[in-house]
Amino acid sequence: MAAQAASPQLLTDYLGTHAVPALIAAQRANGGATQSAQAVTGKPRAQYGRVYLLLPQSTPAEHLRAVVDSGVLVRHRYSVGFSADDAGIGDLDSRTVLAVNPEQWGADLAAWYAEHYPGVLYQPLRADSADHLRALLASR
Repeated sequence: MAAQAASPQLLTDYLGTHAVPALIAAQRANGGATQSAQAVTGKPRAQYGRVYLLLPQSTPAEHLRAVVDSGVLVRHRYSVGFSADDAGIGDLDSRTVLAVNPEQWGADLAAWYAEHYPGVLYQPLRADSADHLRALLASR
């Protein structure tokens, strides 16, 4: 089955049936990686521009559905997650963090990225409802 975000349920089914078991198998297979192979972990094979959609850790399920329903995962292949560190890390020339409702992190995320992950292009997105988030992302 191709990984298509036609609906939140299809995405959930795909992740549970295919993606997660494949990741677990790969982690087990890499258990014997050499020290030199581990030393280059994190370096990209080739440079690419990454856009990370950073969601607050308390994001409700209806907001997750709004992200999928907006179509940005299919159109732009954004990375999506709940870790400010994951959003900023990487030896990439182009790193963009789209932070949804950044005030929920309790800190100035723009200043935090400038200090901890220089070079990240930080863009806050404020959405007061799942419908608002869907519309904001659909317009990108």
